[in-house]
Amino acid sequence: MGYYTDFKLATDTGLEDDKDFAEYFEEVTGYEFDGANFNHKWYDHRKNMKKISEHYPEVKFTLEGSGEEAGDMWIAYYLNGKEQMCKSIVTFEERTLW
Repeated sequence: MGYYTDFKLATDTGLEDDKDFAEYFEEVTGYEFDGANFNHKWYDHRKNMKKISEHYPEVKFTLEGSGEEAGDMWIAYYLNGKEQMCKSIVTFEERTLW
């Protein structure tokens, strides 16, 4: 079974459209990279993206994730092997009817 997540990968350079990048992504992750949007059980995405960003130290990567469970949304930023993970925070407006 497993837990699927919708991923969206972007860079500040357009590298995600490069054939050599796609081959390196597959080498590191074991997943074929056939575009910036994909749905996988990619449990090691944090470790893999750190390694990928070390390989491309000048490229800023943004990886968005939306899991199967409600509210499981996040964005992670990678640069030179470093990561900043930002999880979603859901808020509701105050009641205004009474």
